Amino acid sequence: MSSMVFIQTDVTNQMRSLYDQDFVGWTEQVALALRQGNWAGLDVENLIEEVEALGKSDRRAIKICFI
Repeated sequence: MSSMVFIQTDVTNQMRSLYDQDFVGWTEQVALALRQGNWAGLDVENLIEEVEALGKSDRRAIKICFI
């Protein structure tokens, strides 16, 4: 394997660890990586979960407003 794969895996593991230990710090790092176009620096699994959760939360809030 190339060293790029190891570096990317290390960054991903660091981001996952940050997600578990410091959610606000994780969100700041994800936002920075997105702004910089640093796709290799993203914690894709947790990012997907959070985006899906945000959509579900908004959907519930809208339903409550119309009940």
